[in-house]
Amino acid sequence: MLGTITWVLDQLLALTQGWRRVRVLVHQQVGGVPVVDLATGIPVVCIKVTNLSPQREVQIEHVWYQGTPQVALLAGLPARLRLDETWEECIPTNRVAHIPEVEHAGRVRLSNGKIIRSRPNRNLPPVGRVAGHGSA
Repeated sequence: MLGTITWVLDQLLALTQGWRRVRVLVHQQVGGVPVVDLATGIPVVCIKVTNLSPQREVQIEHVWYQGTPQVALLAGLPARLRLDETWEECIPTNRVAHIPEVEHAGRVRLSNGKIIRSRPNRNLPPVGRVAGHGSA
């Protein structure tokens, strides 16, 4: 009996370790203050994609904000993310001003066709830099 349970647990572990796990977060404010590109002084909206897969790299094929019209992000794509690696891009808020609840409108398509929706990024330091880019 214990051998069967162990076998089942081993199979579940192997299955979950093969999954692609990706987190997509969007933010445009930190503590109620708009995020501003330090180089231009323009308010921006940032989307951050993190590979949380335990053993797999993931490839991001497309990133956009769902709305009418959609707003595509093209810089640095496609992008392959190693374990725990992030990809982040910021665009001026005026490009997505027509999209209500922009923090929930971010979308990421992986190379396997799976689309992941964003959620608000609430755990931010008051000052920082965009991963792999200039200041934001």
